[in-house]
Amino acid sequence: MTTQRKELLAATGRALGAAETFLAAAHRRLIARVAPEGAVEPERVTTEQLAAHAFAWMATYVEALRQIRNWAVQLDQGGALGELEGLTLEIAFGEYLAQLAGGIAMSQGEFARPQELGLADHEIAPLRAADAGALSAGLAAARMRLGSRLAAGGEAGLGALGVGDASLEMIREEVRRFACREIAPHAQQWHRRDELIPLPVVE
Repeated sequence: MTTQRKELLAATGRALGAAETFLAAAHRRLIARVAPEGAVEPERVTTEQLAAHAFAWMATYVEALRQIRNWAVQLDQGGALGELEGLTLEIAFGEYLAQLAGGIAMSQGEFARPQELGLADHEIAPLRAADAGALSAGLAAARMRLGSRLAAGGEAGLGALGVGDASLEMIREEVRRFACREIAPHAQQWHRRDELIPLPVVE
């Protein structure tokens, strides 16, 4: 397990590098459109709204990858990075890398595709090759493994959250108790009847 853990951290580190290189290329393309003289021109941003919006989503996804990997590294340093946590990391990377390469759904009809920023195939290719490509290709299998573990382990199978803050842990526990009491007994029925969560529960 130690070897697998180290390999996963190394692979996600290299994949993060590919995502950062992709984002840097997207940034250059956006700057060329909205700030060709060095300063951002508001009228150009208006014209290039879709490209700017797409870049913002891409930057958010790359930062999310960076932070979830930081979480995993911290768990590893504390000896708490196990199979569940590793699968969570693997799935997050596989999903977000695939969306960065193929398109992020910003809404039902608006997608952040690399082509919106004029990125060429060679600038997108690193997200589909080497470690990044392998993580995306292994996404379905990792989801199945995690699903099986969660089904077998119940609530105790969620793994280490690594929050490390007593106040946040207390809040999490309060939310968990509320969900067990007010949501879990009714969730399947709401889902099967395609009902919204009742307002009194929301309130």
